[in-house]
Amino acid sequence: MKWCFYLIALRLLIPSSYAQNSDTIIYNKVDKLKKEGQFEKAVSLLNDLLAKANTSKDSSYIFGEIGFIYNSKRDFHKSLSYIHKAIKTQLVYTDSLDQKNAYLYINLSFAYAGTKNYKKAIQYTQLANKTGYNYPFITNNKLGFYYSRLNQRDSALHYYKKALKIKPVPGILTNIGDIYLQKNQPEKALKYFKQAQTKPNLHVYTSVSIKYRLSKTYRALGKHYQALKLLQQADSQLIIRSKQVLTQSDKLSIARWVTAIAQLGLDIAYQAKQKECAFYFSERLKMGIVLEKIAKDKGILPIATLQKRIGAREKLIAYAQTSKNLYAFVIGRTDFEMYRLSTTLTSLKKNIEAFQQSIAQVDPRMFVQPSVQLYNSLIAPLLPRLKYTTKLVIIPSLSLNNLPFGALAPQSPSVMSADGFRALPYLIRRFEISYYPSASLLFASQAKQKNYPLDFTGVAYTQFGTGKKELIWGEKEVQYAYNLFTRKKLYSNSFPNNLTLDTRIFHISTHGFYDEHEVLGGLELGTNDTLTVNNIYAQSIRADLAVLSGCQSGMGQPITGEGIIGLPRALLYAGVRNIIATQFFLSDRATYRLMIMFYYNVKKGYTYRQALTYAKRVYINQYPFPARWGALVLIGK
Repeated sequence: MKWCFYLIALRLLIPSSYAQNSDTIIYNKVDKLKKEGQFEKAVSLLNDLLAKANTSKDSSYIFGEIGFIYNSKRDFHKSLSYIHKAIKTQLVYTDSLDQKNAYLYINLSFAYAGTKNYKKAIQYTQLANKTGYNYPFITNNKLGFYYSRLNQRDSALHYYKKALKIKPVPGILTNIGDIYLQKNQPEKALKYFKQAQTKPNLHVYTSVSIKYRLSKTYRALGKHYQALKLLQQADSQLIIRSKQVLTQSDKLSIARWVTAIAQLGLDIAYQAKQKECAFYFSERLKMGIVLEKIAKDKGILPIATLQKRIGAREKLIAYAQTSKNLYAFVIGRTDFEMYRLSTTLTSLKKNIEAFQQSIAQVDPRMFVQPSVQLYNSLIAPLLPRLKYTTKLVIIPSLSLNNLPFGALAPQSPSVMSADGFRALPYLIRRFEISYYPSASLLFASQAKQKNYPLDFTGVAYTQFGTGKKELIWGEKEVQYAYNLFTRKKLYSNSFPNNLTLDTRIFHISTHGFYDEHEVLGGLELGTNDTLTVNNIYAQSIRADLAVLSGCQSGMGQPITGEGIIGLPRALLYAGVRNIIATQFFLSDRATYRLMIMFYYNVKKGYTYRQALTYAKRVYINQYPFPARWGALVLIGK
């Protein structure tokens, strides 16, 4: 349920002791700082005033102002502390039900709601009502929201309907509809959502919100066609909005609504057996604002168009995730099927984490169970559609973006030894595998052709700060590749500022870094510099292939509606068509051996996907555990 809290400014009358002196100027500065979002500076000025406050009235006012600022910052615990001080001080000279205290009670209820203590929020909102507070619409709406959070739906309806009598705005109508939907009374919910839809001059996000709720209601009534039609209309509104000049707030709102609409649409389309509609919504979950710009606003390609561009004996597997379900689409030249996979999202996450941990710790025993379970969950149900397939393009979703599918196996090794793992039928043994963020973006990107003035540009870093390993083998791999080409450039321990790259292959060997709590990862450039996502967005790096030979260079933060935010996304945006990156730690010597075989295969005329696949198949015979070869993946074809 969407709710807009009303922050009530604690603009009580400035105490008389301050009215005619220089501190009035400070209050004006505080107001200006609050409007600019400079909350800490505003608090600092108020604390200076607090130190020289002459009366309890003065102190009460300042405590209240500071509490209000912390409410604005959503630092609710500090807000509670200061507003309670304000009330305690103010009760020295006023009665608890004095109307002057109403603003403090309202802001106190907001702070308690921010800490999810809705019982206390109700207590202080009702106390504000008893003071004769002049805004009953606000208090009734707040009480409706707080009771709904406590699942006391009848009480929530009571207060929402009281607010509705005062001001019949769309927000109250949708709140009432939400409660009826929660009470499994979709017919009554439909009545209120339709009333909200008839209100004039609806803001685009309000209109989208109402259509979303109507779709949920029609779904509950079993009217899937009407539900999907409304979701498509809402999606069209968001597409139009996204083409306008946007603030950061707009971009966040669009991303949130695209995600909500696409997830609901995907679930409903599956129920209605509308495969093409479901695939459209699955692509919407991946084609965020950044990817739409990369695709030059061509939008999502129809299935028939995709099928014409899929190669012989090639299949595209696109995964999509909603709040409760995981789906897979298998698309070939002449066939198209949709699956709802039986795995739970909780077990999926657990298995991926265990798989990644086994790789990080180079622990074969820990590896076996999650590898088999992930294979059985993600690949086995699709095998009937992959009978004559030799090439796969995998379009992952969310946490699947950091999973090397080629390292999955359908069974445990017969013995826990190198020979046992060497005999495993890893997925990479059967298929040539590549990845891409979105099916539509893949073919929009692959359609671009360009003659490059250079065949190869290499960058090798070997020297880093204290405690960092020198990458001797990384330098050798770049040198090996450099020697294979004619038109070429090589940079050693340097990466010129504002470097404009226009080359068929760009290869950089260095240390990579990634923190799962940070959206941005990057590559280390020697001792004092880094190449981050933001750097790449600002560069012109145009290449047919970028090889990021550094640990975790392909990692990123999974964002619903956008995919993985990391170095590969930035390179796609900069104009790179294909990328080889790493999904976990990999020794520079192992990378060297794989890249030597990769470049050897490229020079023989193999595609990038073939070249990397064949290199891995050879390497598995020597070093069969995936920790030595599974990290390198191709994003592209």
